[in-house]
Amino acid sequence: MFSNMKQKIQKSLPPLPEAAVKIAKMARDPDVSVSRIAEVLSSDPILAAKVLRVANSSFFGLSRKIGTVKHAVVVLGALSIRNLAMCASVASLKTCDFERIRGFWRHALATAIASRMLAGKVSPVFSEEYFLAGLLHDIGKLALLKLFGDDYAKVACAPQSPACIRAMEMEAIGVDHAAAGADLGEHWQLPQVFCDVLRCHHLGDSFKDLGADGALMASTVATASSLAILAGFGCNSTWPEPADLVLPLKDRVDISYMVSVLEYLARAVRETEAVFEVPREKNCSKPPVPKENSSIVVSFSDPAKTDMILGVLSLLGWRPGEPREAGATFVEISSPAGIEASPRPDASVFDLDSFVSERGFNGFEHTNLLDLAGALTCLGG
Repeated sequence: MFSNMKQKIQKSLPPLPEAAVKIAKMARDPDVSVSRIAEVLSSDPILAAKVLRVANSSFFGLSRKIGTVKHAVVVLGALSIRNLAMCASVASLKTCDFERIRGFWRHALATAIASRMLAGKVSPVFSEEYFLAGLLHDIGKLALLKLFGDDYAKVACAPQSPACIRAMEMEAIGVDHAAAGADLGEHWQLPQVFCDVLRCHHLGDSFKDLGADGALMASTVATASSLAILAGFGCNSTWPEPADLVLPLKDRVDISYMVSVLEYLARAVRETEAVFEVPREKNCSKPPVPKENSSIVVSFSDPAKTDMILGVLSLLGWRPGEPREAGATFVEISSPAGIEASPRPDASVFDLDSFVSERGFNGFEHTNLLDLAGALTCLGG
């Protein structure tokens, strides 16, 4: 990126509080004492007050009140304190009019929460790092909005897939939000791993230059972003494809755990918004919810895709039964309150192969999930 543009991006947003930047650098240093972290946080009374308020909220659910900054560091740990400080700092950027990018804050929060939950399976020691990477992954959009105003808002607010938004940004303004985010991360003196993930956090990016740890964090954040979209926190993104949800963390995170992440996100985002006192934003659209007592038999011809198909159906709110009849595979799906005996004599049959073919998708892994969810709900009604 041209140095002139890089300088403009780095100056586009207000600087993060000095205390937050220092804590971000200190949090993983084993030689830094609790007292030192508390001292740095206390140097910014406004930030310290926000952190204490959140520490004493239902967000953590502690049994006794935390009365001092040092006590908060002892009880919550340096990494949680760092994330609280960064969350409070990013939330304060609401003065930058980020409501013009519909759902930005909610998508950031949902991606952060989902990243931490997924990290519990793939890299539990670094789960707090994953939270921060998820929180900041789209921060470059705020810089571009500040720099280019309506020209960028038109791009950011147009429905698009995460895979194509960068191409649209380059065509419209000559720079994309991932590169802008990495420049901000560098300016804020974030550790290099965060700058790398800010630069490469979309599925389809080449993660090979990030190293094993960086590539795992980037693919986890990308999956978390897809789950956030599926949960309705989409920041104008169109729906992820099955491949976006199932393939990046294949053999590391099972679908049932992803379903639990989806179920947790709505409540967690709502509570987090409340404690950081940011304006409530409307959710983006969610997949149609299966009606109670719905039951459908889904047929598909490729047994090799059984796990992916059943997993995606679970993420759409259906409860799959066991596959039946190898070759032309059949499986009954029901809504959570539905009848689980399989197959029901009166269950409608949904031909998945025909659905994919008629809509011109390049295989099930590239199906539009909103279309699929709507078709299943209509048939199951």
